[in-house]
Amino acid sequence: MNKPKGYFLLDTNIYRILSYGLNETDILAKAKELRGKEDKFEHQRICSVIVALELISHLTANDPARQHCYKALFLLNHHTQTLSNEHRLIAYPLENVLTTFFLGKNCKQFQSYNEVIRLMELLTEQYDISLCDTYITWIDEIASGKKSFRQGIQKQAENLLKERGLSWDSFTAPVLRVNKAIKKINQLRLAEYKQGDSFYKLATILINEAYSNICRLWPPRPDKAKVQEYLDIFQAPLQLYHLLLRKIGEAPTMENAASDKWNTINDMHLLFNACDKVFTNTILVTNDELVLECGVTYGLTGRVGRLSDYEQFLNQ
Repeated sequence: MNKPKGYFLLDTNIYRILSYGLNETDILAKAKELRGKEDKFEHQRICSVIVALELISHLTANDPARQHCYKALFLLNHHTQTLSNEHRLIAYPLENVLTTFFLGKNCKQFQSYNEVIRLMELLTEQYDISLCDTYITWIDEIASGKKSFRQGIQKQAENLLKERGLSWDSFTAPVLRVNKAIKKINQLRLAEYKQGDSFYKLATILINEAYSNICRLWPPRPDKAKVQEYLDIFQAPLQLYHLLLRKIGEAPTMENAASDKWNTINDMHLLFNACDKVFTNTILVTNDELVLECGVTYGLTGRVGRLSDYEQFLNQ
């Protein structure tokens, strides 16, 4: 097969929008239609572990979004599945992007990520939402894993705060202390971070986590050229992650910070995928304003677009 000219990577909410109000027949027709139009322009589609994980986490017994997310997961599976003997193209989370970038190895969670895709296939090969009850233990484990993932984000926010001489306690204290701490952070504008140390502290935290994921002993430092390549290639998602951690840190509680930002955090992982050289010319389709703005600001014009841009491209 000829090398594709590009790849499409759709975020969670795009699959929710595209599947909204559709039945099984309609979703299968939609998946076939999208694949056909993408193939016409020699573009392939990538299945994101993060998107599958997010949708599966809403298939627990009492989740009010269960049916809607099942439809979105059904579309994700049938849109990104291959109709030949080729393997499905999979975009893995940030941890695996960085371990492969720096060490050429998959992260220790790699098999677990593949199990998420396997569960998606078991749940949605046929349209049968009762399968959620059959696999409810597995689904609950994934929902619990998402909680751990969010706790990891909190830890990274805490680490960044500590580098600035602050602590998480300052954001759970009385309002006066909270406002004082927020004021201290806001004195450092994002534009100044790149030349200062805060942006690089986050970049270093992620490098250390990538090496620690693979190496049992204290990891060796990558050479300067590799670090510079990392900063150049992944500048947009690193800047977005940096901004998100600031926003989490500025919130009075972790819960308040998280409530309206997890979709953006999920898309941050997808933005790392869009910048990764594993799939060249990847276009991330999202309606998230922060992600879109970050893409324009940091040189990803044409690589990050809205659903309307995606549909316009396919219908030209």
